[in-house]
Amino acid sequence: MRFLLDTEAVIWLLQNNDRLPEYLREDIMYSQEQFYTTTITLLEITQLQQGGKIAPSLMGKSLVEALHNLLVRIEPLSFDILDTLSGLPVLSIGGKTHLDPFDRAIIATAISRAMTLVSSDKKFPFYTPYNLDLLSI
Repeated sequence: MRFLLDTEAVIWLLQNNDRLPEYLREDIMYSQEQFYTTTITLLEITQLQQGGKIAPSLMGKSLVEALHNLLVRIEPLSFDILDTLSGLPVLSIGGKTHLDPFDRAIIATAISRAMTLVSSDKKFPFYTPYNLDLLSI
């Protein structure tokens, strides 16, 4: 199986945070499955660090190197992912329109690459009818 880690899962992995379930951390560490993240996630982490929302422990090349050391592959944004994104409906969730560009690009990546998205985001289950395979953590 191939798993796509969303932004929060990557942050938890890099921080060795217990909110990322132990079985997933072990699978990643012992390469039981193939784990990926996206260039979009790297962009979002950078923005969160620059905005002071998370500590800037790993930035730029050191962030990429840390993921490579964990054998987490990085999936680049491509035209077919953008095509999937353009066909993804804009949903109203809890009375609010879900337009978060990072979330939607990560979801489109998982759909277009037929990966299981690993996420704790409560909005993501609303995309399962659109071929999103989701592992909620």
